[in-house]
Amino acid sequence: MAFDKNDDMALLKIRSDLPVPAVATMYPQGMESKLRIGMPCVAVGAGLGEPPVTSYGRLSQFGREIENREYWMQTAPTIYGNSGGSVFLEDTGEYIGIPSRIAVSYGGDAITHLSYIIPITRIYKFLEAQMFRFIYDKSFTEESERKAREEKLRADRMRMASREIEQGQAPSEQDTDVAMPEG
Repeated sequence: MAFDKNDDMALLKIRSDLPVPAVATMYPQGMESKLRIGMPCVAVGAGLGEPPVTSYGRLSQFGREIENREYWMQTAPTIYGNSGGSVFLEDTGEYIGIPSRIAVSYGGDAITHLSYIIPITRIYKFLEAQMFRFIYDKSFTEESERKAREEKLRADRMRMASREIEQGQAPSEQDTDVAMPEG
């Protein structure tokens, strides 16, 4: 559905005829300052080809900057391959982040109980930038956001075509012919 390579995030749409047994509730936007160091959390991921594994820990650090991106640290053990899973508050089940990195010692050993997560604040920014706000804000609809993405793509392609014309190049067919994936 959407991805941002620089932010290491993607939004996937699962197609299945089976009913979804539960949908995560996102931690309320703008309430992040109420989260505290030591709050119990749960990490869920399917690393190393294993079925989903649940581990328990605590939030241990906020505002850690790595490669110009904010991360939070938590102590629920995660392993290689858990990236892209989920981290929830244990007490409320609210979604607070995506496992993304684990600490590595100077000798190169993974320290799986020091896990960096992409915080919910970055997830909200990603969903806003990608125009998927209907996921967390009921004032938007899936259809209105789809139309907004189409219009943005159309405008971006027209800008690219205008630049090519200014540089004396013929615009490519891709720049002027807009087709959007379904979904």
